[in-house]
Amino acid sequence: MIQIEHQDDGKDGSFLIYNDGQYAGKMTYQWVDRSTINIDHTLVEKEFEGRGLATKLLERAVGFTREKDLTIIPECPFVKAKLENDKKFETVKYDTSPL
Repeated sequence: MIQIEHQDDGKDGSFLIYNDGQYAGKMTYQWVDRSTINIDHTLVEKEFEGRGLATKLLERAVGFTREKDLTIIPECPFVKAKLENDKKFETVKYDTSPL
């Protein structure tokens, strides 16, 4: 069973993913301003690679940004590629301008 935990201290945040209770990876972000987050890093542990967990993290992050009407700055290369190339994410608000 996949579980995703969201942590946010108002400055930095992360989405942690667990597979059957075992830590499997994370996606981290920083608040740029009240309406924008910069997703800077995605990591899936070696033993969990190839299972689509990074995409599940992005889906959860996108859900969060939609709930809060936020824009994503995709500093993370994985996130940038997914937002630009995956039709599933074509309605996501994002900005690729340099920080």
